This record gives sequence, structure tokens and C-alpha cells, in this order.
Amino acid sequence: MKLTKVDGLIGFIQPNKFLSADYGINTLNFIVSNSKINLIKNVSLDKTFEDASVYPYIFIFKKKTFKSNIEIKNISIFDVCEKNNLIGFETELKSIDIINKIKNLSKKLSDYSIAIKRGVPNNKLNFSSNGKYNAVSSTDLSMPYSLNHISQNMDYIDTNYEDTKNSEFSQPIILLPRTILNIRAILSTNGTHILDRIYYILLNIKMNINIKTILLLLNSKITTFYYDYFYGSTKIGGGYIDLKGTQISNFPIFEKINNEDVFIEKADRMLELTKNLHNAKQNFIYELKLEKIPKKLRNFEELEFDEFAKEYKKAKKLKFTDKLEERNFKNEWKALFENDSKIALDLKLQIITIDKEIDKMVYELYGLNDDEIKIVEKQ
Repeated sequence: MKLTKVDGLIGFIQPNKFLSADYGINTLNFIVSNSKINLIKNVSLDKTFEDASVYPYIFIFKKKTFKSNIEIKNISIFDVCEKNNLIGFETELKSIDIINKIKNLSKKLSDYSIAIKRGVPNNKLNFSSNGKYNAVSSTDLSMPYSLNHISQNMDYIDTNYEDTKNSEFSQPIILLPRTILNIRAILSTNGTHILDRIYYILLNIKMNINIKTILLLLNSKITTFYYDYFYGSTKIGGGYIDLKGTQISNFPIFEKINNEDVFIEKADRMLELTKNLHNAKQNFIYELKLEKIPKKLRNFEELEFDEFAKEYKKAKKLKFTDKLEERNFKNEWKALFENDSKIALDLKLQIITIDKEIDKMVYELYGLNDDEIKIVEKQ
């Protein structure tokens, strides 16, 4: 910009991370302070740059001055560029009214918490089967709401650090796995210790809101929608969210819920259903007698029986001497598979039903109309 004359046009191509509050806020403030943005075009979905591994935007702006000493503000491209000069942002522009409703009726999650921290890094721990503490990793948090699976045991290297973490993990906390497709919140109440790649939230008990209400709100579609609007440009490969503490602290929590008991009841139901689903699946998986469970068999209820039999045969490295032996193998497993699959699928259906009811309740809190709900659901 320094080399460009006043009123000269400047154009460049940048990944959309450039617009993230965490990533490019300083540069965006510099551009806004020294120029007028003429055009921003989102070409991330039209294959203009087919070989690009990022989501590219085209920027055109006109230089007005040059000053390096600028004030850094929390700004958005929607604040500094006229709507008709934002090309390819139709969904984002429609979302502005929804975001304003959410912000006007919410407090930040940080207002309800005393700390939002990452789990314990591995270099502070010794892992062993005889470890003093149960520890949960991000791969254990496959379902929202309930903490059902604990995969590791460990000891702390530093006793002072151990005392601090014991104090934190002994109270009810909310867990958020860091790398996910949608925001997923889990309640921990049993003193389990939290490993790296998980964020945990220590709530302020003086705030007049139940932890289960916050758990429910974080698991609603509104939270992922809010994340996508403000931080979608920070997503990594495959569309995965890579959570940061600063992002979590800004998550919206509805400020004044009059009928909180209804929300707590729904959260309790989801805690019960997700726990029951985990137990139902584990009961069947235990019967498989496998040291390592392939992904397809972990989700056995999604398979037809013949596909299950094929995958299980492969995992067990079975070889049948004749058709009769294969038939006997299938007969041995079919009844159990069909029974346990039905139990798991019925529980999943109940979870989906309650989840939709929760989303509807949250939409009503924020006064969203049908068109706005469609935008949130589509996102």
C-alpha cells in the first residue's frame, strides 16, 4: 500500500482466514484505516482456484491515506463494505439479523465462567494402566451430553500441578472437544481428569443459571451457527472446527430464561438417553471379543446384518471350511445383532427427537421466525 498512490486501486487474493477476528484483525484494521474497500468476492465454492487447499477471497480497495499508527477495533467486513459490493456472501448477509437477535438477548459464556482452559498436556503426565487417575481424551467424547467412556489412566509428574487439577476436576465442568464438525458439549461430574485437545469450562457458581441449561444451550444448533458466522473462516481441512478458548468465551448464553426447569428436564433426558445408547452399544461390542474395534463395528447399528457378518469375519480373521460353518456363524450372531441394533436405533431416534425439541425451544427464546430457522438449519 505504501507504494500505491492516493486513489490507486489495490487487489489481492487471500484465504478467508484473513477475515477471522483471531487471524487477520490487525491487517483488516490497517486496510480500513487507509482505504475504501470497493469489493470482496467469495470464490471459495466456484472452483476459480481448483488446486487451492484454502478458501480464497478476492479483495479490491482504493487507497485514501497511509498511516501505520492505527486503533485496533473488533470489526467485520459487513461493517466496512457496502452490501452490494460483497459478492458470494448471500447466506452471511441473511444471517446478520439472526446474529443481532442472538447478541441482544445473550451474555457471553465468559460472563458465566471463572475459567475456560485446555486439558492437561501429555508432557505433564505419565500414562500407565495402574495410573492413579482416570483420564478422558477427545476421542472418548463421541457423543454430546454424557461422559461415558474413559480410555486411559495416568499420574502427574508435578504434585503442585496435580493439586490444582484435582481441585478443578472435582467439580462439575463442561467439556468441549477441540476438533469437531459441530459444537459438542459434554458434562463431567465424576472427577475425571481432562487431557489435551479438550477445553473445559469452570462455571461461576454465583451466576443464577444451572450448568445443565448451559450444556443444553451449547449443544443447540444456535451455537454452531454462531461459530460459523464469526469463526467459520478458521475451519481446517474437511470443514472441521478447530476450537480456541477465545472463541468459546464468546459463545452466546441466553440471559433470562424464565422456565429453566423445562430446559433442565430436557438436558436430563438427553444425559439419560446418551448414556443408555453408549451402554447398549458397549454391551454388544463386548460380545465381539476384539482387542481393537474397527470403526464400522463400533457403529454396528448402521449396518445390515450381512455387512456386519462380513466386517466381523474380517476383524476376527475367520476362515470357514464350508457353507454350513458360515451359516452356523451367521445364525449364532443374527438374533443378538438384530436385537441390539434395534435397541441402539430406537435410542438414536429418541435422541434426534429430543434434540429437535431443544432446538425449537432455543429458537423460541430468540424469537426466530420460520425463514430465520431455515437459515440456521441449513447452515
